Amino acid sequence: METFTPDKLLAGDYPLVTDILTILSGQNLSRGALLGKITVAVPATGAAGAGNTGDGTCTLVVGKSGAIVETFTLTCTVAAANGGVFSVVGSKTGRLADASVGVAYENSCIGFTLNDGAADFIVGDTFTITIAAGSGKHILCDSAAVNGSQTPVAILAEGCDASAADKTAVAYITGAFNQAALTYGGADTADTHRAALRDLNIYLKSVA
Repeated sequence: METFTPDKLLAGDYPLVTDILTILSGQNLSRGALLGKITVAVPATGAAGAGNTGDGTCTLVVGKSGAIVETFTLTCTVAAANGGVFSVVGSKTGRLADASVGVAYENSCIGFTLNDGAADFIVGDTFTITIAAGSGKHILCDSAAVNGSQTPVAILAEGCDASAADKTAVAYITGAFNQAALTYGGADTADTHRAALRDLNIYLKSVA
């Protein structure tokens, strides 16, 4: 017979609701782990337009905290020797600040660098960056992440060793919990996620 050892994860009588979630492979998480969901997938490079005259590249593409599923179109609007300026337009976020060749670009959704090549860009040259839907799987929530998992969605209700492969596990999606019994990603604390969790009817409490 197994012996149950109280871990003081639960705090109070707020109704508990659970769901079955998929934990991404490569993790070994304990009961009480704060989970985030991978909602976006960002390519490492932008795709050059088939008719481009310039042979430069778009590299170092990274998602930012505001990244959503959409396509960014970069279009050269000002040509210059060994340089140039590109407009940046998101299919959902619309027109954003322009990007300059050779200068690291960043906004709340995306970052990248346009690199000059042997042949200069001309007006009308393009790149596309497609941010696709993420896997929908769950990992330890970390506010420094940029793939959607920076936003908390649940608390793991049982230990889950997904070191070798994806696994399903039970997680709490509402309830009141002892903040000291949770596992947070990176340098996060209960205060990092308290407000967002409250919107999900997940409440963190200090338990003596």
